[in-house]
Amino acid sequence: DDLRSLSPPSLSRGANLGQGDGGESEEIEPMSEHPVPVSVPSVLISVELDLGHGVPATLSIAPWQTRGDFDEVVSDFLDQHRVRRVFGDALVKYLEEVEALATTFPTVT
Repeated sequence: DDLRSLSPPSLSRGANLGQGDGGESEEIEPMSEHPVPVSVPSVLISVELDLGHGVPATLSIAPWQTRGDFDEVVSDFLDQHRVRRVFGDALVKYLEEVEALATTFPTVT
């Protein structure tokens, strides 16, 4: 769903919140009509690999992907770069190690 639905409702100008110290009504300023966007990185883990073609290839894990997705991500990566599947298990294990050892995200190796 839309993140905007999670933001608190805007209060109208002059909304009465009760009595202040001097007995007068307190007023608050209205909230912005547009919520502040939250920046989410598009890559959680990024690994540059030399596949022997002269140009490094980047294997990336998105923030919404978990260890359970590593097999599929690696399989798609190997197919895309025409690399034999024999390397798949080693790449999955490497991703698991990078994730386990990361102290901050996103992680680039």
